[in-house]
Amino acid sequence: MPPRRRGRGLRAAPAGGDSIPRALRTLSERGEEARCIQGGALAGPEEDPPGAASVRVLLDANVLVSGIAFGGNEHKLLRATFRSPHTFLVSDDITSETASVLTRKFPRRRAAADEILSVIRVEVIPRHAYEKEIRRFPTLRDPRDAHVLAAAAVSRADLIVTGDRGLLDLRQVGGSRVVSPSQALRILRE
Repeated sequence: MPPRRRGRGLRAAPAGGDSIPRALRTLSERGEEARCIQGGALAGPEEDPPGAASVRVLLDANVLVSGIAFGGNEHKLLRATFRSPHTFLVSDDITSETASVLTRKFPRRRAAADEILSVIRVEVIPRHAYEKEIRRFPTLRDPRDAHVLAAAAVSRADLIVTGDRGLLDLRQVGGSRVVSPSQALRILRE
């Protein structure tokens, strides 16, 4: 069995602190182990239930930030990473943006955020895998969002889950549907 790694190497919260929100902590306490990331791919067996179609879901930074800082549908999506047969994806840029926003806007939640980011079940797309694809999306309302679409294209994401209006207005980019967190939850329940 390969050695376990804790997510993308973000610092873990100090021991003894009650930093993980109760809803996420209870999933880990039930013995559901997080799949670890080995070279950008998930390690460990994870079988889909018979007849289940696995969906590849890219989570944008605004979904991660809202899921960590608040409740609601974004938080439900983070919880779904523990028990869903679907594959959840983030990119290096998305994790960096998430950490930056949390540090700037929610500094008191940063320790909890680091711990949550280290245990959620996601496949991380390394920047070198999608960097050249960023140039394919020069006409976006906000060109800084091109990395999201590039990561989705390279990872063959079925869904891009975001709260960004500029991206949501696109509706479909290549083989990826762009949806809100509430739409994603409905799709994943089907």
